[in-house]
Amino acid sequence: MAVSACAVIGKWNNPLYIKVWMPPSGQDELKLPFLLHSCLDIVEEKLRAQTPPDLFLGPLIPIEEFRTYGYVGNTQTKLIVATLGEAQEAHIKRLCQKLNDYVVATICNPFYTPDTPINSREFDSRVESLFSSQPPTPTHGRNWSVG
Repeated sequence: MAVSACAVIGKWNNPLYIKVWMPPSGQDELKLPFLLHSCLDIVEEKLRAQTPPDLFLGPLIPIEEFRTYGYVGNTQTKLIVATLGEAQEAHIKRLCQKLNDYVVATICNPFYTPDTPINSREFDSRVESLFSSQPPTPTHGRNWSVG
């Protein structure tokens, strides 16, 4: 299992942060951002179906070699993680909890404007270090501009 992408989506479904570790050469570089975006409908369905909703939503969409997992924080911020191949749900849940901690710390910063893209170098380096503990992906990471 290698984490291929992660996204932080605001409570109004606006992208706050998207990080993609590029797929192997020859694949469309927009495939993973599209996959992350397409998960939002499933996240909304799972939130409506659960009473009370669990923070970790579990698997969302398996598309080709990628698997996606969802997490919703107390701030209604949605986290989506895409992996290359199968992953242990407990491990992904811990990664999502840690990523949510980073999001909350960033949102609580008095200099952060709510519901705007996260453009913090500190946040980006924390995300890099969180997911660099995973098995290496074939190529380097790329930040997608969301604002």
